[in-house]
Amino acid sequence: MFANENTPKTYGWVEFATIQPWDIKVKAKLDSGALTSSMQAEDIEEFERDDENWVRFTLEVEDEASGEVISKIVEKPLYRDFNAIGAGGTDHRKVVLMKICIGSTISSGQAWKDRRRYDFWCCWATNHSDTGRHRCDKNLCQRPQLR
Repeated sequence: MFANENTPKTYGWVEFATIQPWDIKVKAKLDSGALTSSMQAEDIEEFERDDENWVRFTLEVEDEASGEVISKIVEKPLYRDFNAIGAGGTDHRKVVLMKICIGSTISSGQAWKDRRRYDFWCCWATNHSDTGRHRCDKNLCQRPQLR
């Protein structure tokens, strides 16, 4: 039987992801119920540039490949706002478009929040429309393939 685009890709519930364009390697927890991925960010603020809403935040994560703590101040156009509703209540988040890669799959829209209290810097939404269908399995099933 040959795999086609309707066959779900198999991912572990934890995978290595790379944050582009810096190729920073982080561990990502896959969330089969989420529609929007979330990434570690601090000092999140919305501002206006050329009559458009933008978001500025500090990305500070440990690169799994080098062990270095990488810190970047990022400014991106605001893609949308949304409220994440979960067991802990409602959390208002800003979404920007950035590439996060697992294997050969790219996710482009992430919500940014302070995730320091969590075990993973990235929560990968497997129901996100631009990443296709996925099946979660064991751990670390994919190798980074994009640069």
